Amino acid sequence: MLLAILMFFEQAGFVFAATFTPNMDKRNSSAPFAAGALVQGKYTPVGGASESDALYFSRGNQISGDYYQNFDSTQGSIVFWVTPEWNGNDGKIHVLTRSGLTGSSGMIYKYSDNTLRLAHGALLLVSLDISSWTAGNTYFIVARWDKKNTLDGTNYGSLSINDVHTFSSTTAPTAESGESTFYIGSDSSMRYPASSVIEGLTVYRRPLFDGTYGVDAGNGDEINLIYNSGTGKDPTLVTGSWDVVFAMPTNASTGAITTGTGNAWSHPHSSNLLGGTNGKNGFMMDGTYTNDGWAVENPAFEFASASTTFTAGGAKRNSGGPFASGVMVSGWQGQNTYRDALAASAGSQISGNFYQNWDDNQGSISFWITPEWNGNDGLQHTIFSDGISLMVFKRTNNTLAFRRVGIADIVSTDISSWVAGSTYFVVVRWDTKNAIDGTNYGSISINDVHTLGTTSSWTSVTPSDLQFTGNNGGILSAPDAIIEGLTIYRRPLWDGTYGIDVGNGDEINQIYNSGTGKDPTLVTGSWDVVFALPTNASTGALATGTGNAWSHPHASNLLYTSTTNTGGFMMGADVATDGWGGISGNTQNLILQPDGTSGIDTYVREDLSSTNYANATSFYVAAGAGVRRNALLNFDISNIPTNATVSSAQLTLTTLSSSSGPRSFSLWSILPANNGWDESATWDYAKPGTNMRWLGDSSNDGGTDAGSSVSGTDYNSSLLGTLTYEAGSGGGYPITSDLDTAQVQSWITNGFYGVIMTHNSSAWSWVASEDATADRRPKLEINYTAPP
Repeated sequence: MLLAILMFFEQAGFVFAATFTPNMDKRNSSAPFAAGALVQGKYTPVGGASESDALYFSRGNQISGDYYQNFDSTQGSIVFWVTPEWNGNDGKIHVLTRSGLTGSSGMIYKYSDNTLRLAHGALLLVSLDISSWTAGNTYFIVARWDKKNTLDGTNYGSLSINDVHTFSSTTAPTAESGESTFYIGSDSSMRYPASSVIEGLTVYRRPLFDGTYGVDAGNGDEINLIYNSGTGKDPTLVTGSWDVVFAMPTNASTGAITTGTGNAWSHPHSSNLLGGTNGKNGFMMDGTYTNDGWAVENPAFEFASASTTFTAGGAKRNSGGPFASGVMVSGWQGQNTYRDALAASAGSQISGNFYQNWDDNQGSISFWITPEWNGNDGLQHTIFSDGISLMVFKRTNNTLAFRRVGIADIVSTDISSWVAGSTYFVVVRWDTKNAIDGTNYGSISINDVHTLGTTSSWTSVTPSDLQFTGNNGGILSAPDAIIEGLTIYRRPLWDGTYGIDVGNGDEINQIYNSGTGKDPTLVTGSWDVVFALPTNASTGALATGTGNAWSHPHASNLLYTSTTNTGGFMMGADVATDGWGGISGNTQNLILQPDGTSGIDTYVREDLSSTNYANATSFYVAAGAGVRRNALLNFDISNIPTNATVSSAQLTLTTLSSSSGPRSFSLWSILPANNGWDESATWDYAKPGTNMRWLGDSSNDGGTDAGSSVSGTDYNSSLLGTLTYEAGSGGGYPITSDLDTAQVQSWITNGFYGVIMTHNSSAWSWVASEDATADRRPKLEINYTAPP
């Protein structure tokens, strides 16, 4: 059972769609923010794409030129606090923010040379050493840029750390209108996770004033004032919010945003306003949004559903109430588009319709909900649905319903008396085979008051992905609510009379009375938990012992079903006694032979050092002074669990060249230092778009040590495999090499960065993934055993 859960923990990371919605919660908490986002995930990319967590938001609608609702690439500032889970000298890339699918304005990232960088498009504005940073410490960051005016009379960019300012770049950046999405915690390809707590991120459309440079809005030295006001202080309490175009949502305190200095997104006093020109673009200086260029403003923002998961070794869920990171889920109710949603995979099948994260046969869903609507609003609000099996939603008739999707209500209860802003504790329970109270098979409990219904059993179904909020296949049911502490069990919780009694007493009553936001697992233990909505109440690896979500509770909390202790969640001495002996590892075979769309292969050429061959139908390897060619390949092996055991692996390439004599081609594993190279690679650059050099290029000049050509620096000095061409074999046939099992195992465990092929003779060509014939393309085969 435990192994099955851990497999889920290590699945792909998640993305939250994040935005500010009118009438959402205030951002007026003290330091640190109550809902600072924890951005974490496995560091190492797999097949070029990482399993990291991130948040992102849309740039919004166009206001004017390259200025959009939520980002202005022409000028601006990005302010946030960051608490890294890494030391500054870790030698890895960590992306804190990135704007753009076509550009990288506002990209703030820690590079592998242990510098913090600000990039704008292809231009590196500022780079400064942060090798002295210590994991767990909090740093205040402000990035500023202006494409038309120098900040200090000379430079167009600035990075400030803890109120110490560094200016750089005498070259003006280029504004980029193609930046449709702003990422927090990774780049646009979900790589290089921040592995940090990022709090209070606020985006301005002017460079903040540092007492000497920037746009002086009459607030004094804004950077100094924010920094010295305390870690996690809301920047808008210093600057006002007229110039703010985005603020990362928090749930510090509920309530509609109001006017008055001191509330994010409120209207500060006129003394804080930045004037326009002839009443234009002056942030409401003339009293109407039409004349100020805001007539096209749309109050809603685009949202995207994305998978969420709990990551092993992540943050504990042991905060008091409410959860410090209870997820705020809102949306534009009653409209045809725009809503927030969280989703998670049901996981792998355990038995029948019991999956890692959901058991359709029986279970409970427990959560706190703070609606932004009254119970008599006459609108539908979907809270949970897997799209196929069960859903929880507020109906237009003002009842809370627990329903079999597309079939019939299991039970419903009137909630017309609910009041917006109040918090309610909800538990839904079901059992498809045994009546919970001897008569009914379903139950809804609100604040420890139970309503039971459905006197007939039903047949469970195979679950779909779990849609936790705001998605039931339609678009008119945004939850408009804060959902906290959502926990799914695979048994009906005990209410003191009905349910499954595991020796905890009246579990529903205890959770309800322990305080709003109390982690249910602190009452129930977590053996029966199959999913818990992640929170970041406090960081630190999970440990055993009662009091930690996903920990092992004391034996008094365990369920056993017979005097022989079988089926009792490890009550016996070993897995076989508990009925889990039949679950064993499965030998599996992964074969990857991608086409040109998803395949990653190219070559770099010393004599044409700036040329890229990503779209070529073939690639070359060659030796010789000044004419070397190295081939680079990568595959997406993310479907292999990180705790799998590799038994063998082979790489097959199809030769195009031929020779009368034998040839030998060496394969090597690319080292983590070159993590981030892609098909745009050249001899000079591992990733030209970000000016990322090959690590072995010691002078950063594209010289003889560029091209990923340095053994032990660019690639593993231990041979991965050898492709051998037999004399006189002709061209156009496949050649296979066995790969070193230990290195492939390291790919799975520690991360895969690709393969480089070298040759000690004249140029030789091979078929690339862009080739029209599928069975000629590069093929990677890995045989492994997956744990249960």
